[in-house]
Amino acid sequence: MTGLKIDEELRSYIPKLSDEEYTLLEESILSDGCRDPIVTWSGLILDGHNRYEICCKHNKPYATIEKNGLKTKDDVKIWMIRNQMGRRNLTDFQRTELALRLKPLLEKKAKENQNSGLETSGKRHEGKVLQNSAKPIERINTTEEIAKSAGVSRDTVQKVQKVLSKAEPEIIEKARSGEISINAAAKTVTPPKPVSPQDSDMGNPISEPADEVTAEQPEKIIDPEPAGEITGSVNLDDAFSDGPTLEELIDETQRENEQLHRKIESLTKDDKDAEIVRLQDLNFALSRQIDTLTAEVGAAKNQARYVTSKLREIGKIVETEDWSEIVSAVRRLKS
Repeated sequence: MTGLKIDEELRSYIPKLSDEEYTLLEESILSDGCRDPIVTWSGLILDGHNRYEICCKHNKPYATIEKNGLKTKDDVKIWMIRNQMGRRNLTDFQRTELALRLKPLLEKKAKENQNSGLETSGKRHEGKVLQNSAKPIERINTTEEIAKSAGVSRDTVQKVQKVLSKAEPEIIEKARSGEISINAAAKTVTPPKPVSPQDSDMGNPISEPADEVTAEQPEKIIDPEPAGEITGSVNLDDAFSDGPTLEELIDETQRENEQLHRKIESLTKDDKDAEIVRLQDLNFALSRQIDTLTAEVGAAKNQARYVTSKLREIGKIVETEDWSEIVSAVRRLKS
């Protein structure tokens, strides 16, 4: 395995995993190996810092894939932020924070392209004006555009900006993780309303009720269970419910991914750069969704094996191999 380099500045663009998420990732790699390649650029890790760390720790093999088409470190940062924004398990705070970090990078890139166009437009070669081939990158220069990029409201963007600039570090971390809501975090830096002299003279000062810090309810993400371990109770009725299986969902997502690949190839011939970039970002997000669904399939199979082994043990106790009789025995025990 070739040693890779970690740039701490670039690593700061990756939202940190919780202890539970890191443990699940480590267990997955120890059980199934490192399934996703580590994305690199000139030997620097762009995506897969945690996978690389775990593989090195346990001497596990890993694959790498070089990200082409990135010319500068700013290009790398833009790609990393867009890549992270495609993840499903980010909180609104994390997504907004990434969009805010993306804004100055895109504005700088657009300005560089504009200046480059001005420089080349005046140069002549064999009587023809040289045209700048680089197309300007769309700028994110308003709160609405940042909000749209992050999928949140303008008010949320303004509150996140206030929290990042004024809140205590521990409040920022709690808001990032979703332990407290963005509203609750913003209230910690909102000054109390002033008390009018008239109210004070009357001996009846106005007091604001203490803001209650409530836990945010982020979108629930189903994490894969570690192999051989089951938490909570298993509802046997749900095991026979109708609906698409995880394998069917993976197949459908893969079909969408293949359609995107074909569309990207056809667009390349027409040199429609902006649309290609958008579709490539969507393609990457779909790939991540496939990975998540695949992990859920693995977790479901582990759970099924665990339940099956326990049912067989119960079958030995009640002296039967008939599954319906075993299930009936379990239900009698529960009732």
